[in-house]
Amino acid sequence: MDAIAPGYGHLAGVDQVEPAVLHHLRIGLHVLELRVQQAPPHLGRLFRLAGAQQLILDGHTVTAAAQRSGFGNDENLRRVFERRLHVTPTEYRARFASTFRRR
Repeated sequence: MDAIAPGYGHLAGVDQVEPAVLHHLRIGLHVLELRVQQAPPHLGRLFRLAGAQQLILDGHTVTAAAQRSGFGNDENLRRVFERRLHVTPTEYRARFASTFRRR
């Protein structure tokens, strides 16, 4: 898999996937990379950040959001929030909770 889609060889059961599916996956990853101008390994971090954002808006603590979204601890999550969003998770919640909370 790493030869077809570098960075995704860790996916479970990928050896059983049909070659045509892998070909489409490779094309899809390439298109996605071009659209967001990020390499595939960085996309995972962006998806985890989006998950953490929603967890925070749903009322989870920063520590719980960090653990559930794969950042490990609140300090790692806080660092990514400040680098990408220019606010802390607590500031993010205060600013956007009433606007983007799931119903």
